[in-house]
Amino acid sequence: MKIVTIISANYLAYAKTLALSVKKADHGALLVLIADKKASCKEKLEYISEFDYIFAEDIGIQSIHEMAFKYDITEFNTALKPFFLEYVINNINDRVVYLDPDVFVYERLTPIQDALQRSSILLTPHSTTPIMDGLRPSDIDFLRTGVFNLGFIAIKKCDEVKKFLCWWKSRCEKLCFNDTAFGTFVDQKWIDLVPCYFSKVEILKIAGLNVAYWNIHERTLSKNNGKFLVNGEPLYFFHYSGIDTKKPDDFSKHQSRTSLTSNSSLRELVASYIALLLENGIQIYQMIPYGFNYLNDGSYISPTARRALVVYGDTVLDPFDSKENFQLTLRRSGLQCDQFPDVGSVNTRNFYKYRKFAKYINMMIRASAFIFGAIRMFKLIRYFSIVSRESHYQSILLGQEMDFSHPKDRYFLGNNIDR
Repeated sequence: MKIVTIISANYLAYAKTLALSVKKADHGALLVLIADKKASCKEKLEYISEFDYIFAEDIGIQSIHEMAFKYDITEFNTALKPFFLEYVINNINDRVVYLDPDVFVYERLTPIQDALQRSSILLTPHSTTPIMDGLRPSDIDFLRTGVFNLGFIAIKKCDEVKKFLCWWKSRCEKLCFNDTAFGTFVDQKWIDLVPCYFSKVEILKIAGLNVAYWNIHERTLSKNNGKFLVNGEPLYFFHYSGIDTKKPDDFSKHQSRTSLTSNSSLRELVASYIALLLENGIQIYQMIPYGFNYLNDGSYISPTARRALVVYGDTVLDPFDSKENFQLTLRRSGLQCDQFPDVGSVNTRNFYKYRKFAKYINMMIRASAFIFGAIRMFKLIRYFSIVSRESHYQSILLGQEMDFSHPKDRYFLGNNIDR
């Protein structure tokens, strides 16, 4: 059984920390896929000895540069998952466990090894009990981002997994967008369909697997004889999603329910993990620029430019070439910029930071409703919700019609695989 993960160079401290825990749990060397530009970060890996690695550019993905351009760093890392799993299962080991880099293994993963004896695809749900208490995350969040957390998946080589990976690759190659309004959330939301489409799928509800902010409300952490327990059972691995080493008193930036109370087992876990990240150089590594953020002339690739590749089609020879007709078109359309913009994401968890901006926008909306009327204003808002999905915004700026068709599945429409 081979344990693997995927990172860009700025996550090297996480990979080193995970690798140490994997080795300590007697699972051998961690294998890491580097989802970053080989030429720009190869020297950063020269002195890495904690894990084995391979570059995404070296595992035979034909559309690798198209994917690297149209997807942002998170989308690209996650889109590579089925491709990497297929590479490992065909070339290295017939049983593979993927763990996100911000995971830490505390015990040998015996329940996963046992489950792979009887099943071919293993998943863990975000939560096994309903939660709607006015805090985040809730059942609504799970509906938006996916039932299963893809910080973990395990597979073994068989015909059904071959079909599964072909299907998942096709979805991640074309539609691995972080676009919940459209209905996608990177590689993860697609997996909701897996128990319906494929057999030999097992949903693991073991309390000590994939413990994180999304299920801590239903799991009690404790410590006995120096080992951490979850609901009285062993803690196998903890997923430290949303941890910030600069804010050690916060549990996760993605949630609003759980705090780190003094002298708690959770606080001890988080503190020890942050200490390891600091020891493994997170303050240095996190400053490494993402290689696929820039064109060959050093210009920053804007988010609007990335999605424009979807609109422009598959005729672009090299989307990273600043002299390509594609790039010249983007500049004429105002979709490209020359430097990294100092802007952050806007979401329902940080919206309060933008309340002054929102105040004036809301005033404009009220004025527009008075001018156009409530019904027309309602239709306008609905229209803007459509414009914001997929690449429709880019279509408008490029002067093209919005395309509401979904890409054809090139794997199952042909005769490549018999269902």
